[in-house]
Amino acid sequence: MDISFKQLAHKIVLFYLRRASHKKYLTFSFSDLIILCPPNVFPPNSFTTDLMAKWLVNEEMEGKQVLEMGCGSGYISIIAARKGAKVIASDISPIAVDAAKINTIINKIKNVECYCSDLFSNLEGKFDLILFNAPFFHGEPTSLLDNNWMSKDGEVVSKFFKDAREYINPMGKVVITSSTLVNQDALKILIKESGFNIENVKTKNIIIEKFFLYECRAF
Repeated sequence: MDISFKQLAHKIVLFYLRRASHKKYLTFSFSDLIILCPPNVFPPNSFTTDLMAKWLVNEEMEGKQVLEMGCGSGYISIIAARKGAKVIASDISPIAVDAAKINTIINKIKNVECYCSDLFSNLEGKFDLILFNAPFFHGEPTSLLDNNWMSKDGEVVSKFFKDAREYINPMGKVVITSSTLVNQDALKILIKESGFNIENVKTKNIIIEKFFLYECRAF
């Protein structure tokens, strides 16, 4: 895939993401879960969220300490909690944190605590698993909604991996999403330079984009 095609694909994807943005609460149903999603919060029906949800289905979660970074509406946190994990759901957006709290109540989930935090700034402790559906698009956000999938020069992902090792238990791992609209070689170098091995464990293809789910273990 050459650079010009990547740039075109990037513009097309962002156009449709922004066009699909909602101005009122939306309700999503996943099996027996009901998830409310307010405006400016990343919707739980995205390709990357689906990748992570399907990955979680086969993972042993009982008793694990789990952090979901950028929790949005809390859908992934709720899945992990229902499988027996003790979950911290964190997001920089107070709107998202409130939505996650509401969704835990609606779905009768008690083992999720929700915090407003800019990455790790308001968080303590160590985790067996950190989940991050990251804002991997590179660009200058122009709205609250853009912050869900975009950051200037990918700085959010860079800052995340700068500190992530301090919050991972010795046998723990980070699971993060990405896409072919981002330079994957550069991302892998960043992750390895931050002290993590990286393995692609799940992929999803659409016409102009390929999504990845990576497991990252500290070394």
